[in-house]
Amino acid sequence: MASVRRVVVSEEVALGAAQVWSVIGDFFGMKAWAPAVESEERQVEGDAEYRVLTLRDGQRFKERLLERGDYFYTYTLPRPGMSGYRSTVRAAPVADDQARIELDISFAPQPGADAEALEAGLRTFCAQNLKAMKRALTPRG
Repeated sequence: MASVRRVVVSEEVALGAAQVWSVIGDFFGMKAWAPAVESEERQVEGDAEYRVLTLRDGQRFKERLLERGDYFYTYTLPRPGMSGYRSTVRAAPVADDQARIELDISFAPQPGADAEALEAGLRTFCAQNLKAMKRALTPRG
């Protein structure tokens, strides 16, 4: 079995965790910060909650919420070349007026997959999401 890989991208922002979380913390409100999302839909199947995202380029993703708490949520979805994919979005308090946004992904490369390429792609994906989150947190004026 392939060993689990982990990608963590984080950056501190000059806002409290509660303020950060009010913008990026709604699992079913990704459009508040992600300009690539055209539409999103909440689905409930038994005791499982999902968000179905449609991107502006037509791609669709169905992501299952696994866990949520104060200032974090964790979800999963099928990803090509990966098994056991888990992603956590977190606003970690640093001080009253400072938080660290963390995007933390773990996965196991499937046999034959290029683990380095998968990891590099996820690093780029996280960096783009972090940039979008920070843009959504910046006051317009």
